[in-house]
This record gives sequence, structure tokens and C-alpha cells, in this order.
Amino acid sequence: MRPEYLLPAPAGIPADFPASGRVYAFFRRWRERRLIAEFHDRLRGKVREREGRKAEPTAGIIERGISFGHRHGVG
Repeated sequence: MRPEYLLPAPAGIPADFPASGRVYAFFRRWRERRLIAEFHDRLRGKVREREGRKAEPTAGIIERGISFGHRHGVG
């Protein structure tokens, strides 16, 4: 079963796109070959270069979430 576009035309997909089944077939192939992350990384690099930055980030931020689970020692 293939998913349909969530929004009706024209909001769901541009008029000049191929049929939804064909678009999904491309997506499925890319996902199976693990190319989605590759496309994302390449696109991110291009955008960063256009903004005058290095293609690869030089730093990152890791945020630690707060856990509201069971407290040790409290019964």
C-alpha cells in the first residue's frame, strides 16, 4: 500500500510532479539504499556554503533532556 499525498492538489504537490505512485517509488528506492541521509547532508553543505560557511559544521550542541522518572532511594 502506498501513501497518498496528505493535502489535496494544488496544496499537496506541484502540478508538474509525476503521479504519486512514481514519486513514492523513487522515495522508497532512495530509502532502501539509505540515500536520504546522504541527500540531506549534501543539501545542508550546499546551503552552508551559500551562506559563506564551511560545508561541514565545526561544532555541535547536545542538549540533555530532563527525566521525570522514578527517583532512586525514594520509595
